[in-house]
Amino acid sequence: MVSALGRVGSVVRIQVMFLTIVLVSSSMVGLNHVGLATGSGAFIDDFVSSGSGGLNFPMGMEFGSDGNLYVTSRNTDEVLRYNGTTGSFIDDFVSSGSGGLNKPRGLLFGLDGHLYVSSRDSDEVLRYNGTSGAFIDDFVSSGSGGLNRPQGLVFGSDGNLYVGSVPTSEVLRYNGTTGAFIDDFVSSGSGGLNRPQGLVFGSDGNLYVGSKNTNEILRYNGTTGAFIDDFVSSGSGGLAAPRGLLFDSDFNLYVGSETSDDVLRYNGTTGTFIDDFISSGSGGLDVTQSLLIGPDGNFYVISRGTNEILRYQGSISIIPNNNSNNDDEELIEKIKKQREEIRNKNELNEKRQTLYEIKKDLNSFKKKLNGEEKQKIKTLVSEIKEIIKKLNENPEYDKEFKRILKQEMKKTKLKIKNDMTAHEKISKNKVDPKINSLLKSDNPEIDAKKLGLQLKNGKIKIVIKLSDANSKVFDTLDSFGKIHVKKGKHVQLTINLSDLFKLRSIDGIEKIKVPFSAIQYDIFP
Repeated sequence: MVSALGRVGSVVRIQVMFLTIVLVSSSMVGLNHVGLATGSGAFIDDFVSSGSGGLNFPMGMEFGSDGNLYVTSRNTDEVLRYNGTTGSFIDDFVSSGSGGLNKPRGLLFGLDGHLYVSSRDSDEVLRYNGTSGAFIDDFVSSGSGGLNRPQGLVFGSDGNLYVGSVPTSEVLRYNGTTGAFIDDFVSSGSGGLNRPQGLVFGSDGNLYVGSKNTNEILRYNGTTGAFIDDFVSSGSGGLAAPRGLLFDSDFNLYVGSETSDDVLRYNGTTGTFIDDFISSGSGGLDVTQSLLIGPDGNFYVISRGTNEILRYQGSISIIPNNNSNNDDEELIEKIKKQREEIRNKNELNEKRQTLYEIKKDLNSFKKKLNGEEKQKIKTLVSEIKEIIKKLNENPEYDKEFKRILKQEMKKTKLKIKNDMTAHEKISKNKVDPKINSLLKSDNPEIDAKKLGLQLKNGKIKIVIKLSDANSKVFDTLDSFGKIHVKKGKHVQLTINLSDLFKLRSIDGIEKIKVPFSAIQYDIFP
């Protein structure tokens, strides 16, 4: 338990050196709020409900000095404002397309109080009035310094603005007052950087960058931009496509892992994995994006796949106490009451989480089934949806919930486990790194050209080396797409990019490779 002086009032987040500080305005001196340490990462609620105010494809968020939450809505080209206490929609703070805003991603408030937003498809950073939302200017003009599809933004202790340029795999630095280009602070591909996402300065003064396509967090000198090390090694703790980054008051690093739908925690000094702070799919988390610690000490996470902002228990839960007598007994009762409320919420959320995980597993699994099997699974999913609906309406709805789980859960999960085991028999290492990179790409058509691959209308030309060239394997490959050439243990064919995942699991395939000129002209080595 911790205490602090000052009456609870409006909340302001400011950046001092490399630390984010939460200020609580005071009008009366005295002991008046108590922090209850929980630190569980347990789901609390859908703070901003799905699609509220037209929210569509949220990417970045920030609390303003007014205590409200501001969120970029990428597919509607606007910034939406929500009540910082209730999560209810207030207004379109930045209206659709204002100032040329096109596919907004990251956003932050500057020391001047204005709002800065990265506009992906116009390759610029736009500035808006922090009070009215009115467009001010193109703070960083289109393509300045080679800026391409900007995302992460952060102001450094030098007052300058640092921006992640995604396709060029670099971090560019701009004058924090004028927006003029200064330099490539982190040069293209430095330290293996590949599609930078989240940016954050640590307490050591260095810059930490999420490298999406290599599944790691890279550290760079905060003064020179020189590469230091892989602070979080590739895939540590299950890290997959890192997005949002933040440090807490204990200097632990939290990372949003996009494709695994969770938030991972790492030691802020060594980079070693600590735990899955917010577990996969908790509260319906789907495609993790930005992270924030709010004025209430809780974690706020963007669930891009469900178009909502989810709230989770943070390290400190603040309990206001306006009693100037500082009655300890009253404070203890309030703590007990809050603990009971958390316990009740957790019990219900655990049931919802179990159902969510089963539903997610089934949706993934049924893609591999035949028509009759799909229908069976579809029926089961419908039953589960109905139970979720009833469970939401009545927390006491346990009898039917347990009956369905007991009847179907064991055999369904066993079937999924067996199928997944078979699916993973073919290692990802048997797929050419260029093709693996393309499978992770947000823009495969564009990235294919850069990688020298032939991708058109979602179809890719590949070469397969077989360990066993028999008729059964050829018949299977023929069902995936057009076979252009067969010779010995090599096959060249064109298939849908999405089918590459299924192709990996076929017995008899030794390697999936990129075509080379000799094969393209039907000449094999």
